[in-house]
Amino acid sequence: MIPKRLRKTIVAVCSDMYEGFINAVKEVLKFVPIVVDRFHVSKLYRKGLDELRKSEMKRLKKELSEASS
Repeated sequence: MIPKRLRKTIVAVCSDMYEGFINAVKEVLKFVPIVVDRFHVSKLYRKGLDELRKSEMKRLKKELSEASS
């Protein structure tokens, strides 16, 4: 719904990581770079890191309990 004259003035689009929105931007603004906002990038990074931390804690607890038996 953005008028064509205004589309030409857009230099970048900042978005979350929702694929539907990104696809819509790609369809309407074909050559405009899409930048994912840092909040969502850091959230995804923290989620992966937290999952790794939890799995390592489980592994170490099991390993230590087997070693002390």
